[in-house]
Amino acid sequence: MAIYTPDRGQLPVVAKGSRRPGARLAGASEPFTISRMQLAAGRSMDVVTQCEVLNSFPALRMGLATVTRAGYLCDLVGSLTAERDAGASRAVYALLEQALLQLQDDPAWSDGILFAFELQLLSAIGYQPALDGCVVCRNPVRLGCGGFSAELGGILCGQHADDAPDSFRLGEGAHRWLLHAGIAHSGRSVPAGGVRKEVAALCRAFVMAHCERKVRSLEFLDSVRAMERAGAEGV
Repeated sequence: MAIYTPDRGQLPVVAKGSRRPGARLAGASEPFTISRMQLAAGRSMDVVTQCEVLNSFPALRMGLATVTRAGYLCDLVGSLTAERDAGASRAVYALLEQALLQLQDDPAWSDGILFAFELQLLSAIGYQPALDGCVVCRNPVRLGCGGFSAELGGILCGQHADDAPDSFRLGEGAHRWLLHAGIAHSGRSVPAGGVRKEVAALCRAFVMAHCERKVRSLEFLDSVRAMERAGAEGV
């Protein structure tokens, strides 16, 4: 299994017998659980010899919406970070812990928390999107008058938005959310309606442009969101 540590980044480890009922190391294999572990060096992977659970985020496990999103947060970290890469591990660890706490305490903001986490995580590992001007010519871009390119890494003016193959138009609402909620704030802001779809598409494109491995939980997250939309429309 994989764990994420503030000092060594992502580590593959073995927790022998942890999946057996009542096992001494049962907490080590639980997803999105903060634990204090003692590791012993192995031939190819470290071995968990002791484990103390510090926070298992019990409220996140009470519903499909939160457990799915918590799993996605952890899966995204695993897909965007390399094994034993400690370059930004403290920042990434802090972002993940903060996002899990926010998701547990404020589930009503769940998608805002996810959108903000996606952008903040990419920024922490060196892919911060350029939002203060066109990424090509550096000229200022008025709200609602530009585009966004995941491949180029940020906002584009109208002229360069037309030239970038992957660019899509960025409406005023989505542009404003990026500037005032997506990067600078904690995620306690959920764009509504068409703006929500635009922000979701932008974050998805930016994530996929930098993922070297498949985010396994993404399809299930999409299916849960679809069920939530269908339920809201049926009310």
